[in-house]
Amino acid sequence: MERDGYKCRICDHSYLDIHYKDGNVENKNLENLIVLCKQCHYRLHQKERMESIKQAFEDFLDELSKNPIEVVIDFSFKKIVESNEEKIRREIIQGFTRPFGVISRIQEKVRDAIMKEIEEEIEKEQASTPEHLRKVVLERNNYRCSVCGYGYLEVHHVDGNILNNTLDNLVTLCRRCHRKVHYHPSFHTTPEDMDKCIRSFHHEFYSTIYEIMKNKKGNIRISIKFDQLGVKGVKISRAQFKRINGLFNHEVINDGIFKQWEREIKNYLSRLEWEQQKEIYRNVYFLLECILPKDSFEAFVNLARKGKFDRRTLREAKKVLKNSIK
Repeated sequence: MERDGYKCRICDHSYLDIHYKDGNVENKNLENLIVLCKQCHYRLHQKERMESIKQAFEDFLDELSKNPIEVVIDFSFKKIVESNEEKIRREIIQGFTRPFGVISRIQEKVRDAIMKEIEEEIEKEQASTPEHLRKVVLERNNYRCSVCGYGYLEVHHVDGNILNNTLDNLVTLCRRCHRKVHYHPSFHTTPEDMDKCIRSFHHEFYSTIYEIMKNKKGNIRISIKFDQLGVKGVKISRAQFKRINGLFNHEVINDGIFKQWEREIKNYLSRLEWEQQKEIYRNVYFLLECILPKDSFEAFVNLARKGKFDRRTLREAKKVLKNSIK
């Protein structure tokens, strides 16, 4: 192994990392350095980061709950909002918390940024460790992971004869490549892509955020105001949300997230308005028979039956009513 630089002769991976316990790569005291396999190294950084994520999200939601989230809606929606205010507030909060909503998009950006940071931290640790120091620490730990105890580097007999222990017949292989050489492709150990660790991190990340959201969701309040925003616009205050960028040191809040949320609220309000329009026509339907001339009423009924109160039908019905009133 020493001859091969404690690396796999096929894939060139060493699979054993040096970890700085206090996170300071300048502190090269032997007591501060431990040997970890790539999986355990990744998990350790994940665990440390999850604690900070949990606290940061709790702080963020506490900050949001101090003041209501301000949603400004165009005056043209005022009537529909006032008659369905509580229902609309619930819908707006659900748009923030439900899967694929605003919080999910924020989570996704935070998760990706954090995973990238973990990889950069590990790379920095390895680049900061001189080869002679790495060798000292590896020898002290008998070339085994301090957590799981596995060495990952194995000795392979080139000619397949386990009794032929000449140096020319021995090469260093990682666990994965060794099994490939011996035709056991079903045995997978792939620390380089860390599939298991990444899946585990995703699961833990979303589970943690879900629990926080479940506990804090009831504290989120919505303040609805009205203004002249143009063609039935919706505007959400971004000031409160910007704080999450400071908490995570990432640019995770952007206008695209809020524009999608605003579109969802606007579509929801439009659907409510449309339902109310249909209900109004249903309610006056029987009164029209008494008010309209027979031919006009029959025309309205035919339109209604044909279109089942779709938008086109109601437009045509308005024309019928307008002409009848004349």
